[in-house]
Amino acid sequence: GGILKGVGTIGTLSLVSGTVAPGLSPGCLSSGNLSYTGGTLEIEINGATVCTEYDQQTVTGTVALGTATTLDIARFTSYAPELNSTYTIISNDASDAVTGTFAGLAQGAEIVVDGVTYTISYTGGDGNDVVLTVTAVDESVGAPNTGAHIIRSGILLPIFAILSAAAIIYMNFVV
Repeated sequence: GGILKGVGTIGTLSLVSGTVAPGLSPGCLSSGNLSYTGGTLEIEINGATVCTEYDQQTVTGTVALGTATTLDIARFTSYAPELNSTYTIISNDASDAVTGTFAGLAQGAEIVVDGVTYTISYTGGDGNDVVLTVTAVDESVGAPNTGAHIIRSGILLPIFAILSAAAIIYMNFVV
């Protein structure tokens, strides 16, 4: 039920409950064999550089995810990722395949976090890594909230246009 958070190298890592949160906001945690059968893996994304801007679990050995572990992605709201950016959240050594999936996230599943859509792959990187790829970014991600999206997308656009036209007509008559 606790939280394993930090950087460095540990032996075999088995998660039944609780949370694994690699890094120190963000960072990398290395382990031997990895076995997740419950709990949560927390990944923070604040840029494209592994271990300094996004979290990674590095594994020397086997990766067995089961199907009951939740993947929790936290995107720092000041970071606006580019389309097709990739994040290797579990780096698996050698050529052994990742077995299992995160809860509800089959190969190719989409995850939407704060306006960013990621697709998950368990065969990414060099063929056996867990990789998130940005497949869509909402136009409001990373942009300051000016309220312009409300004008562009709603009933306010015609009202704004009418008021603008009225102001132009008024200015022509007054001058």
